[in-house]
Amino acid sequence: MTDGRCTLCGETYTKQGMTRHLRSCTQDHVDAGDRPTFHLSIGDAYRTDYWMHVEIEQETTLAALDEFLRDIWLECCGHMSSFTIDDVEYVKPYTEEESMLGFGVERRDMDISLGELLEGGLEFTHEYDFGTTTELSLRVADLGYGDTGDEGLQDHGYGAIRVLARNEPPEIKCETCGAPATSVCTEHLYRQESEAWLCEDCTAAHECDDHLFLPVVNSPRVGVCGYTG
Repeated sequence: MTDGRCTLCGETYTKQGMTRHLRSCTQDHVDAGDRPTFHLSIGDAYRTDYWMHVEIEQETTLAALDEFLRDIWLECCGHMSSFTIDDVEYVKPYTEEESMLGFGVERRDMDISLGELLEGGLEFTHEYDFGTTTELSLRVADLGYGDTGDEGLQDHGYGAIRVLARNEPPEIKCETCGAPATSVCTEHLYRQESEAWLCEDCTAAHECDDHLFLPVVNSPRVGVCGYTG
């Protein structure tokens, strides 16, 4: 499991330690404000090396959070996505017909504020691409008040999101020579064969065509579909 760096103080902590650290660090480094915020802990549901913490204003919509997750971790080919919160799916893109296609699960639009849906300790999920799916687990780690200002935030017109911490890139070694991997052969990865993760030199000598390689990037979607970071 990877360590991560706090963007507020620059110190490095384990995944578990970061949650505890941020409770005190935000008090020391984040200006007090009057905007209600959520502290979200976000990670890949299966690949635990990939995680982050964000501060997000409660007036921010699910659509803005979805766009943020696409920008920082997921977007490759404009796939559909959804949040599942309390057994309700919030999907993008959404049409009136979508509400009838949930097979017993209610479907709604993402144009709704987080403050209307979330509460402290709530756990929910996000899925991007319903074919080669990347599933994220999200949890409301804390509630607070802040004024994110302009520094370090992603503004999508609905509210503000600030990255508080993010995992360091996992150490992935070339399966041929043991050097740091720089690319992944999607054909070998899909078949769960060896020599999927390769360094620059071993990539050049690899048997598969160039179009089958993707770069090694710090994202749970590394090696999936056409994701390049």
